[in-house]
Amino acid sequence: MAIVGGDPTGPGVSTLELSMPNGYRIPPHFHPGYEHVQVKEGTLLVGMGDQLDPKRTQPLATGDSATAPAGMHHFSIAKGRTVLSVTFMGPYTITYLRAEDAPRPPIFPFSY
Repeated sequence: MAIVGGDPTGPGVSTLELSMPNGYRIPPHFHPGYEHVQVKEGTLLVGMGDQLDPKRTQPLATGDSATAPAGMHHFSIAKGRTVLSVTFMGPYTITYLRAEDAPRPPIFPFSY
């Protein structure tokens, strides 16, 4: 992940570039503001709802884009190596529908 513009921790528009390996999954979640995604490389399978279900996704190919409005429950799966441009109104906040899906900080000694 790289910051392309803005300060994602502060108010205002920010853009990130995100690179995901084949099969990478982002579990169901939502944001307090909009999230606009543009596929720069690969294919992103996107879905709406409270459960990650690959059968309920739509593919976004290179050059495609989509916007999730504030509060919309959504998820995604990378098909092939996938690179995205993600634009949002900061500060960036992501709320996973299942607490156990949220990333956890590394635990010593493996984080060292």
